[in-house]
Amino acid sequence: MKILSSQLMALSVLLLASVAVQAAELYRSVDHDGKVQYSDLPIANGETKTLYLDKSVPQVNLPYETRMAMKNFPVTLYVAEGCGEGCSRGHELLTKRGVPFIEKKLATQDDVNNLKKLSGSNGVPVLAVGKVLEKGFLAEAWQQALDKAGYPKFAPYVNQPKDSSVPSKAGQP
Repeated sequence: MKILSSQLMALSVLLLASVAVQAAELYRSVDHDGKVQYSDLPIANGETKTLYLDKSVPQVNLPYETRMAMKNFPVTLYVAEGCGEGCSRGHELLTKRGVPFIEKKLATQDDVNNLKKLSGSNGVPVLAVGKVLEKGFLAEAWQQALDKAGYPKFAPYVNQPKDSSVPSKAGQP
């Protein structure tokens, strides 16, 4: 009985450790040669950004399909203070779909000028999927850009909200 108890304790410790690993940050780093790297650790000599993922996404063990799409077509969402419904709906679409992305908040005039050079406009939101830019929030256009880049349509690693339109069975919450 004592052996079983110690084995159970060891298993519990391992499970807790695996949860801690899954909660790690995910970073997109660009080294001095311009090479992009995705990792759970930032690189020392380069520009590093934290990727924003829904907290329910296990950020370390993403599926191969998602990792390849991230590598070939990284996603950046450009937003600004007071952007409104377009930015919030865009953020929600990416999060629900389980797409790892960088959220670039335009805070300075230089940020606005850089976006204008990139997209030809200073309006937000702007979605960059690799080199493809979608200006303004149009859910269908954003979905198509993500589909073409190879991002899964549905990410099983994201906790999907329950459909409130489906009534629960009697006696069940």
